[in-house]
Amino acid sequence: MFGRTWHASNRSTLFTRSTLFTRLAVISLVGCGYFIAGRLGQLLAVPPSYATAVWPASAVAFVACLLLGNRVWPGVLLGAWLVNAWTPLMQATDLATAIQGLVSPLSISVGATLQAMLGASLVRSRIGFPNALIQDRQILVFLLLAGPLSCLLGATWGVATLAMSGAVSGVGIAINWWTWWVGDVLGVVIFAPLLLIVFAQPRTVWRPRLTSVALPLAAAFAFTVVGFLGLQTLAQDRQKEQFEGVASIAMQILEEQLDSHV
Repeated sequence: MFGRTWHASNRSTLFTRSTLFTRLAVISLVGCGYFIAGRLGQLLAVPPSYATAVWPASAVAFVACLLLGNRVWPGVLLGAWLVNAWTPLMQATDLATAIQGLVSPLSISVGATLQAMLGASLVRSRIGFPNALIQDRQILVFLLLAGPLSCLLGATWGVATLAMSGAVSGVGIAINWWTWWVGDVLGVVIFAPLLLIVFAQPRTVWRPRLTSVALPLAAAFAFTVVGFLGLQTLAQDRQKEQFEGVASIAMQILEEQLDSHV
């Protein structure tokens, strides 16, 4: 009797530890996925805005909460915080700047986490999930809830954090909010279907969409990135020309003043 009780208790402990280890592993994978997607998204930053043209990490967070449940929110929060704190910490020159580089990113990460949880909850409550998303109406509602609607939360929360910290002000608030919202929406609309094709169930329904949905979306994103990089290069060249023009005029004025003194 004692032996059976001990073995049952031991199995229960092992099961609990295994479940805890699995959950920590899943949360860590979600955090890593968000961090990698976020770092890639930061390559598409639109100066002078703090936001990016496309933010794939928003899709990673949303799909993780949709497929695995909102209980994976610590992974989203951790990944978002690492992404947002990476650059400020690398650029910090003193302790005060480093602390500021930890606090503001944490608040922005809370907004990103709540956004993902909100989008997943809205989709489950309105159209249900798992869902093969075969009907046109369900697809439109899915994209609307996961994209434009839920992304209002992350953009508003993030820009409000930047405004309260003094990072943006005036017209910059509207520019950052618009870029932030559009970047999150495009990230969800483009990358959420791709992630669902890879991970969602039933596989018999989602796998055939690899060629009919995934490839066109990937091609559209590739063209978007190429176009964005081209426009960014043109803008940088124009700024360089303007700087060189101003520098040339300043040099000419300086030379005339020096000649006058001589």
